[in-house]
Amino acid sequence: MEGTIIAINNRNGFHAVRTEEGDITVFEMTDTHEATVGDTIAGDLHALGSEQLRNVTQGEEFSAYIQDAFCSDRRAAELLSR
Repeated sequence: MEGTIIAINNRNGFHAVRTEEGDITVFEMTDTHEATVGDTIAGDLHALGSEQLRNVTQGEEFSAYIQDAFCSDRRAAELLSR
């Protein structure tokens, strides 16, 4: 599954990804990879917990912790503002 990063909170490392299906997944970056808004992310974006994801745009794999999947815009904004 793929999605596009639509928002990043650099303070807490949370990233919001809009999936191909139109829902939003919020993950926390758990390594030193630097993603940017607009990057395409691939992996199991509907799983919760620790996952290995791939930044297709930059051609790199990274570790992340998926906080929530199938989020509404409002729920994603709440998570990003923590």
